[in-house]
Amino acid sequence: FFSEQARSNMLVRIVEHSCLQQGLALKIAQCLPILSSSVKYSLQATSEIRNCDDSLLKIRHELHAPSLDQCNSALDYFRQEGRWVCAIELLSRMKKNSIYPKPQETAYNAVIRSCEEHGEWRMALDFALDSRSSGIDWQRRSTYLSSLKACAQGSKYQLALELLDEQRSKLGGELIPSHAATLWACSNAGEVDLTLQILQDMQKQGITPCATSYAAAIAVCEKTGRWTTGIQLLDEMRAKGLTPSVETYLASLNLALMGGEWDRSFELINDCRLRGVNGIDKRFDHDIQASHHATEQSNLALRLVEREPTSLVAFNAAISACEKSHQWDRVLELFDNMCDNGLEPNVGVYNSAINACAMTNQSARGLFLLNTFLETHDTKPDVSTIDQLIWACISDGNWNETKRLKAIRALN
Repeated sequence: FFSEQARSNMLVRIVEHSCLQQGLALKIAQCLPILSSSVKYSLQATSEIRNCDDSLLKIRHELHAPSLDQCNSALDYFRQEGRWVCAIELLSRMKKNSIYPKPQETAYNAVIRSCEEHGEWRMALDFALDSRSSGIDWQRRSTYLSSLKACAQGSKYQLALELLDEQRSKLGGELIPSHAATLWACSNAGEVDLTLQILQDMQKQGITPCATSYAAAIAVCEKTGRWTTGIQLLDEMRAKGLTPSVETYLASLNLALMGGEWDRSFELINDCRLRGVNGIDKRFDHDIQASHHATEQSNLALRLVEREPTSLVAFNAAISACEKSHQWDRVLELFDNMCDNGLEPNVGVYNSAINACAMTNQSARGLFLLNTFLETHDTKPDVSTIDQLIWACISDGNWNETKRLKAIRALN
């Protein structure tokens, strides 16, 4: 009743759906005198990678070994459908089973992209390194770009720099997406100087950074407290007609707040609204309100301590509020009062007190508190707190303690 082409099309569509329908697919297949190679491999791939019944297993053994093109098509199909596990399984068979053709760059490309697109950056990089150790010469830009994106997810900036240099020397041409991925690898690793240098080198080479590249640089400036540079980068990208994302606007807001640039903070909100960036107002307004009223909140918390001088909760709230409003001397005063009243400081309070010592150039007291903390707690202070104390020791020329603190930080 149906033409051969119509029956073939129905078979392909059924195979692409659930295993429960494969029985019907086989019945339709029996009506076809000759199965096309694509239909054959559709049956073969589904029967090998999924759990299936004995009839499908029998059919699988009767089919010819798939060609390299068929395997590559199946891998690309798995990638498009988000079946990265199936892609990994098929690539593994191609590597180990003599029935299958040996994988080349196209096969690895599909699997690397599939893993990277679903956040499986470790596996993406494992396959990238495996292909290179197998002697496969990369000639596809997408292979480099997917590997660089995986490096960005995993903060593997050294590998990213190596891949970018190789791609530049081998393929040349348009490298803006690859540069952006490399910048994010450096940014996520906290390599602020390296990130800014790469951004500067791009422009010297005549490569115009995209919004994603600027976002990476602004993000690492926020992470490392370089608020002046971060704001300058925001101005630069907007002058080039690039629209910041919500995340970039938020990072820029935090940078403005770090520098106490209140007018600039509200200007960022208005600019965001004018550019039609959605979903930002509540997040901006919350951050502005929290910072703008930090002093007021600390005053409320201090009155709470006066009413309840033996309350651990009241002291925790007051110390936290004073830290947010940068009242470092008040933080240390509250810490002393807390200890005098027989209250045991928790991890958060120690972090605040050590940070206050660092911010007021009292490195000796900060080191004393750190040593006390390490003796009485099983955990370590926050990395940001240790970093502040490191800078305080450097300012005092205390190199021995600086080395010790860096060792402690490395264990976190």
